[in-house]
Amino acid sequence: MAAEPSEEAIANFVSFTSTSREHALAFLKANDLNSNKAINAYFEDPTPPKIEVILQHSRDDHRH
Repeated sequence: MAAEPSEEAIANFVSFTSTSREHALAFLKANDLNSNKAINAYFEDPTPPKIEVILQHSRDDHRH
């Protein structure tokens, strides 16, 4: 089973970014559970990583 973000990391992300717990989980998991990396990634592009992947696959499907 993959490691999960700590409650502290989730709370810090939510507090700093004013986003949802779901956003925190997605960004933390996509950034090796590193709060600093996750927060920086959020401010570079606030679209949650999982949604980006889904959209990319959808675009690829429409190109074929």
